[in-house]
Amino acid sequence: MRDRAVLAPCVLSLMFLAVTLPSCSKSPTAPNDPPPWLQPNIIMVETHPGGLNVPWTLTAPAGAVTNGNGDLKLLDQAAGAHTIVWGEVRGWVTPSPAHETKTLALNGSLVFSGTYVHRAGTISVHPTPIAAGARWQLAGPSGFMVSGDGDSTIADLNVGDYTVTWGSVPNWESPNPVEETKTLVADGAISFTGQYVHQVGTITINPDPNGINAAWQVAGPGGFNIVGDGDSTITEAALGDYTLTWGPVAGWTRPIPTATTRALTLGDVLTFSGTYLVDTGIPEGFAAIPAGAFTMGSPTNEAGRGAVEVQHQVTLTHSIYVQAAEVTNRQFVDLVQWAYGQGLVSATSARILDNLDTSTAILMEMSSGDAEISFGNGLFTCLNPDHPVKYVSWYGAAAYCDWLSLRSGLPRAYDHATWACNGNNPFGAAGYRLPTEAEWEYACRAGSATAFANGPIMYPVNCSPLDPNLNQVGWYCGNAGSWSLPVVQRGPNAWHIYDMHGNVAEWCNDWYAAYDGAATDPTGPIGGAERVFRGGSWDAFARNCRSAPRYSRAPGTTETTVGLRPVQSAN
Repeated sequence: MRDRAVLAPCVLSLMFLAVTLPSCSKSPTAPNDPPPWLQPNIIMVETHPGGLNVPWTLTAPAGAVTNGNGDLKLLDQAAGAHTIVWGEVRGWVTPSPAHETKTLALNGSLVFSGTYVHRAGTISVHPTPIAAGARWQLAGPSGFMVSGDGDSTIADLNVGDYTVTWGSVPNWESPNPVEETKTLVADGAISFTGQYVHQVGTITINPDPNGINAAWQVAGPGGFNIVGDGDSTITEAALGDYTLTWGPVAGWTRPIPTATTRALTLGDVLTFSGTYLVDTGIPEGFAAIPAGAFTMGSPTNEAGRGAVEVQHQVTLTHSIYVQAAEVTNRQFVDLVQWAYGQGLVSATSARILDNLDTSTAILMEMSSGDAEISFGNGLFTCLNPDHPVKYVSWYGAAAYCDWLSLRSGLPRAYDHATWACNGNNPFGAAGYRLPTEAEWEYACRAGSATAFANGPIMYPVNCSPLDPNLNQVGWYCGNAGSWSLPVVQRGPNAWHIYDMHGNVAEWCNDWYAAYDGAATDPTGPIGGAERVFRGGSWDAFARNCRSAPRYSRAPGTTETTVGLRPVQSAN
């Protein structure tokens, strides 16, 4: 009885406590919190270290999304799977895993705890020289990207790979490589240094003779355009192609050619020199060739000689003017544009066609991938303006002479229905024309009797070693590389004519036929299958560039190795 009496109060006490407490153990709840069985479902979000205030996103079972920062206690959450995604904090490593899913039980609670580790570094960006004003872009982990210019230091960056991309600056060469990648480690520092090179040079202009005070114009990259006169120096010029055009001076003829395009390269001094000559009434850009007699063909002991080069005496009773340089792409484009405007030709992107005397002859082909002249929207344009024109047929060469005559106010030399030159009397033509074959060789030799105008041939076949004489006066396979070169870059002959040996061969007026022996003012047959061209070319052996070799093609043929050089009868 005694024991039972002692237990009774305890039972009563437990019954009472069952109403107020779940057990006899002490509750861990804070003094102000309601008892746990009265609290709703709880999710605790805890971030470490405290006070970092990191971003996170919590997704509930039904798809509801809660965005928060730092520590937070969420009440009355739905039971089920909850997923937290820890946000990124610059300079800190995101908890792993960055996505975590836990299940909240009914009337339960759970804790998401994310610990961030401070792992940051510093990156310095240094473009040099600062005066270049270079912009750059820095890209790194997790989509990090920042742009700037000049020197900059960026702190508290996450570890990982970073790539800098250097921007372009006019007149400056960008660093090499343009993109560079480096790895930033914890508490580390990396530096990107980009070296810009100032891309400028100097241009000097020297008209001769000194004191002539000749006017000139220089056009270049980015709309550069400047006019002046006399000797001049242009500093801090951007790299690129520059074209100098010599102006007229009363009583003087302009330099040959009158316009020249050349490239200014890094650290270069680009010099334009031009010689003015006293005006003697000779057409500008032409040389005067006197009448005379010479031995045409080559001696039997000349190295590289061809069987068709039979020597014979020729007398030319007419003096002529010969264009001192081969017709360039620039000159052809300028004149064909004029002819197109006059209705003398028609054109497509593929070719130029004749419009005179019911002729529809193909004057030039432009469809080849290496063609340097093109046409579109009514405008002719060209590459390599100072190179000799190519892909021009014999018809095109004759037509060019006629355009030159018509624009100069002279009668044209050719009947485009028959293509006869002045009724088969070329010497009597008042306008420009192609040289007869004899006139061509006479002008090429300039009084010489050797293989080249400046001496004998040393190495007739193969492209090396260089033939010392030809190397001085012409472009051929030994010194030209794989294409033509600008005109007037090799020495002239004694009559001040350039590029007669090599660069491109040149159409002559004559139909091809074997020599008939000694002749006065020969013009060749009045008909035939092929027209003559002479002079050798940039891809030819030295023997093909001698004064005497003879070649021929059908007049409609167009090639990369044949151009033209007009002449005019002087009396």
